[in-house]
Order: sequence, then C-alpha cells, then structure tokens
Amino acid sequence: MTDAHRLAREIAAKTAGVVSTRAARSVGLHGRLLARRLRDGEWSAPTPRVLVLSGSPSSFERDAWIGLYDAGKDAALSHDTLLALCNVPGFERYPIHVSCPRGRTTSDLDGVTVHHPRLWRADHRMLLNDIPVVTPTRALFDLANDGHVHTRRLERAINNAWARRLTSGELLKMMADDWCERGRRGSAFFHEYLATRPVDWQPPESNLEGRFVELIVGAGLPEPKRQRNLGDNVSWIGRIDMVDPEVPLVGEIDSDLFHTAPLDLESDSIRDERLSAAGFVVERFTEFEVWHRPAVVIERWRAARVGARRPKP
Repeated sequence: MTDAHRLAREIAAKTAGVVSTRAARSVGLHGRLLARRLRDGEWSAPTPRVLVLSGSPSSFERDAWIGLYDAGKDAALSHDTLLALCNVPGFERYPIHVSCPRGRTTSDLDGVTVHHPRLWRADHRMLLNDIPVVTPTRALFDLANDGHVHTRRLERAINNAWARRLTSGELLKMMADDWCERGRRGSAFFHEYLATRPVDWQPPESNLEGRFVELIVGAGLPEPKRQRNLGDNVSWIGRIDMVDPEVPLVGEIDSDLFHTAPLDLESDSIRDERLSAAGFVVERFTEFEVWHRPAVVIERWRAARVGARRPKP
C-alpha cells in the first residue's frame, strides 16, 4: 500500500469512509495513482469532489459527508436534518439538507437537498459529533425562510426546541434582530411569535401541557406560567405544572403514565396539602379531561380562579 493510499484511508476513517478529492490530493492520491485505485475498485467517486472508500458501510453519516464534501468548504447540515439530529419531534434526517455559500455549484445527489442562503455566518454554525451543522436556532429560521412549513408546525418546532434547551428566548431574539431587519421571509412570523412570548417564557414540556394552555388561552383567560418551582416558608415543595399569573392558583395535569399508581397518588396528595397550607388553590386535571372534555377543564379552571381570589382565613 502506498503512503498516499494509506494516508487517504486514515482521513476517510474519521468521516465514515468518505474523503474530499482536495484532501486526497494533499496527501498524494491523485492523477494516475487515483485513476488506478478507482479502476481497481478500491475507491469510488460519487461526485468529482468526493471519494468513498470501498467496503465502507452504508450509513447516514456516510451520506451526510458525501453531501458536505460535495458542497465544499463551510457547508453544514441544516433545516429538517439538523432538527432531526437534535431529536426535535416531527423531523426526519432524510432527505439530507445541506447549506453552503451562494455561487457554489453542487452535484445532483439522490437524497440530498442543497440550499444557498444569502446570510451564511460562522457563528450560525457548529459541530455536532464532529459533523458541521447549523445551530438549532438557525435551522428554525431557515424553515421559516423556506415558506414550505405550516405556521402551526413551525410554532410547535420552536416550542419543542425551546423546551429541550436547544434554543432560548435570548437566542431567538438575537437571530431575529439581524434576520428580520433585512426583511427575509419568515420575518413577520417571528415578529409575531416573539411579541407574544417574553425572553423568559417557559414553553410547554409536553403535548399535554400545550393542549391545556391552548384551552385556557382560547377561553380568554390569562396564560398560565409553566413549570414553576414553588415552596413555603420552610422548604421547596416542588416543580408545578401550571401557575396562574394573577391569583394563587396551581394547576396539575396528571398524565395516565405517571399519576395512576398508589404511590403516585399518595405523593400528589402530600404535595397538594403543602401547597394549600402555603395559600394556593390546587386544581387537578386528568389526561382524559384535557384531551376529551375541554369545556369541563375550562369551567373548572375559571371557577378555581374565582375561589383563589377570595381571602383566606
């Protein structure tokens, strides 16, 4: 094995069996030597810019590196692909979305979608498992810019990414200040989204919580604060699902998965007693009620707010 071939294999071993022709050339694998290796089947060239080591297993990583190397320097995985890698619900890794600077020609690869954004800053990119990707915040703005994603789905994606701490109110606002100033597509959506959510807003951590908030706000009542830590004069009581912003009212949403066993019920009862002693009205809702009896949920919450306004003895 020649030194050039060995060095090229060592580079490819770090990137799922893929190497750029530029990197191969830098270690001496080019010209007649490369032509012979291609003819012998030791390497394949899916595009003029990419070499793949024969025998390397098929994988998402291999496909991703092929798309990245073909797109050239500063290319990064983006859009749906990045959000799927970050485990944001509702997104798939394929087709692989790659973004790179404008003015760059790329090959037509099956399963790869290439984007050429005008705004392509280094601080909008990062490494994820040593693969160049855009930041989750940038991926959300890219989705809005494409205009192919329904606003409700886009809103859920932002909420899910925020709840998973992949982005934050501060990061979204920083990106929006630059993005919206230039009038890019999606600016109106983010203006409206951020106008109704303060920087320290807490997104729902589950679809169940999101459904509850949707019901309450839809009924014209103040939006409850989510996932708040409450305590009394002695110690911390717990992290509460919902707290009314105007009155001492606590809302607990009991999922079928975590609040049906005897020990769960006992623990909930003890916490409710401590919250009541601390001056809070506690109202519990079942998962079935939230999904299938919205009128009951709204009426009970409305009545509980009235009760919470009454002075305590």
